[in-house]
Amino acid sequence: ALVAAEKEQQMIRDGWRRCAVNQRTTQFCGPLEAAVKAERESVGNIILDYAGRDDLSDSDESLLKHLFELIRARGEA
Repeated sequence: ALVAAEKEQQMIRDGWRRCAVNQRTTQFCGPLEAAVKAERESVGNIILDYAGRDDLSDSDESLLKHLFELIRARGEA
């Protein structure tokens, strides 16, 4: 048990962990999380750019801004 606990602690120090519940342990959580964050920010920026167009109705612009807020909230959760 002590050897297993020490091995687990060493893996944690080396960057191994589970990215999500029911996933196996990996060293790739950091890069995966960074890629998801970058993608979320890119999509958010595209939505905001589109929301600023002059040819949108107020309701369309409101919907796009709401979508942006939803995307931002997912990143903060």
